[in-house]
Amino acid sequence: MKNKALAEGAAVERSAAQCEQDAGTPLGSFLKRHLPEGMVNALRMIASWWRRTNLMLFSSFIYDFRRYRKWSSATSGANSEAKLQAHIVKEYHGLEKGMALPNPRPGFGKPRAKDLLQNCEHHLARYGLSQQLLDAVEVVRQYCLFQEEHDVDIRDISERLEFFEKRMEPVKESGRGGTTKVTEEEIRAATHGVAETFFDTRHSVRQFTDLAVDRQLIEESLKRAQRTPSVCNRQCARVHVLTDSKAKAKALSFQNGNRGFGSQASVIFIVTADLSVFTDAGERFQGWIDGGMYAMSLVYALHSLGLGSCTLNWSVAPGIDRRMRSALNIPENELVIMMIAAGHIPDSFKVASSPRLPVEVTTRFVTET
Repeated sequence: MKNKALAEGAAVERSAAQCEQDAGTPLGSFLKRHLPEGMVNALRMIASWWRRTNLMLFSSFIYDFRRYRKWSSATSGANSEAKLQAHIVKEYHGLEKGMALPNPRPGFGKPRAKDLLQNCEHHLARYGLSQQLLDAVEVVRQYCLFQEEHDVDIRDISERLEFFEKRMEPVKESGRGGTTKVTEEEIRAATHGVAETFFDTRHSVRQFTDLAVDRQLIEESLKRAQRTPSVCNRQCARVHVLTDSKAKAKALSFQNGNRGFGSQASVIFIVTADLSVFTDAGERFQGWIDGGMYAMSLVYALHSLGLGSCTLNWSVAPGIDRRMRSALNIPENELVIMMIAAGHIPDSFKVASSPRLPVEVTTRFVTET
């Protein structure tokens, strides 16, 4: 049906385009003689719409394709500091996950550990020390301890590890990677009192007070959102925080869903995703996924601090995306995920009811395949 519709649409486009561009041809003359003028005009409008929508769709795909190809390491490899650090994080997180399993297999991950140390050597030679490098070395240190406890011969890895540890001796900072012990009691204590009402009272707020949001509150919300899961802990999410009235107005001028309330927001967050942390073609959509998850975490973080927020979608044409980036200096390697308007809420206000679908409609329990 889809192919048939496309074929019919193409036929309409060809007929209308011919009629529009060369009314003097036999076909054009035939259409003019045998069809009402209104129908000929309708064909012209259909052809114009068909060309415009298909061209826009195609150009949007090309726009995203070029951006991903240029800024990820899918085709270029780890040819920048950010890309190499992403590879290092991806590799050391694989070792972390292995050590966090219920029963890690002795000897697991040797090739990954060697590749990780090789990338660390490249990073040290090209860019020097970094936090990612310190974290990676700490992960390998814990990895070696685990393997030695299980009498696994890893001398080739431990010797290379010693090289890095000697280089790191003058550095006060230490790595944070590896595994951390967590107890059920700690989690229960931290989540005690978090009821369904916390989620039920989260609304898209379109009414804010004139009170400015203190920077400390903004930073606290960002800190809370930082725990958002991400692919291999590469943390692609970036945030541009706008509190200046001119900057906010400029940003909102490119987004058509904030009319009537956007100007009241004390702060505008522009959530983006850094494409340089992604490594292959399979991750071409991961920026949208991880960036979207981060945005939701930020919305809940704002809610937990008693602030209202409203997500503002960024489903726009390439031209608008380019103009907004240029106006607000958004780096080219970042995908714009969405904007979030936020501020203090009035004592009493209205929100859209926005009824939700029943869980039975949105859920399928798989019992067999």
